Formats: sequence, C-alpha cells, structure tokens
Amino acid sequence: MSNPYLLTENRVSKLVKQYEEHKSLVIGVDYDNTLCDLETGEYYKGMSDLVLEAQDLGCKLCLWTSNTKRLDEIIDNCKANGLVFDYINKSPIDLSEVTIKPHFNLLLDDSAHLGGAVETLQQVIKEIKQ
Repeated sequence: MSNPYLLTENRVSKLVKQYEEHKSLVIGVDYDNTLCDLETGEYYKGMSDLVLEAQDLGCKLCLWTSNTKRLDEIIDNCKANGLVFDYINKSPIDLSEVTIKPHFNLLLDDSAHLGGAVETLQQVIKEIKQ
C-alpha cells in the first residue's frame, strides 16, 4: 500500500483540518541553510516572509537548530528580520515521557525536503485564507 501522504494534496488537506480544529499549526524551522545561508550569512527574506505569514494566521513557530554555539546571534538575526519564535529548541508539546521526538505539524529544514514542505505550507496558507 502506498502512503497517501506522499501526495501534496493529502498533506495539505490533513494540515488544513488540523488548523481548523486547533486554530493553529506547529511549524518547526531550521536556521542554517533554511532561513540563512550558512556560508555567506545571507538571510532568505522569502522564507522568512512565508514563516511570518503562517505566524500571522496563529501558527506557532519553533526554531529548531543544532547551531547552539551561535544561538544568541541567530535569535538576534531573526528578530532583526521581524521573526520572533514561540519556542527555541523546545517542543511545544511535552512528550518527554514517551519520546524525545519533537512535535511539529510541519518542518522547514534544508535536510528534510525543504521544497516539498514550502510548497505544502504555501498551499495550506492559501486554503486557510480562502
């Protein structure tokens, strides 16, 4: 049996239903090479704008980065670009008794099929706004 969530339309539908039920989604956001180019330091405004648009709709944002040595700098850079996170390297739902896996409805991460996640989030936002 093929996984139905391989299809973007099914992922979008699932997330829209979750949003309608909770009036929010939890979006995990990586920093390096997702919000900012690791080598040049260039901030990706288009990605930031998408994340801010989701936050404006009530979505909770979780900065999830392994770059803890630069965490204060990263947080300051995000704030300078208008992006303030609800959670930083912390899952908004404590599942520690069951698992160490963080809870996100969607993860934006260059190492986790970022293009597909962005496409899904764009479509979810479009449907929510309709």
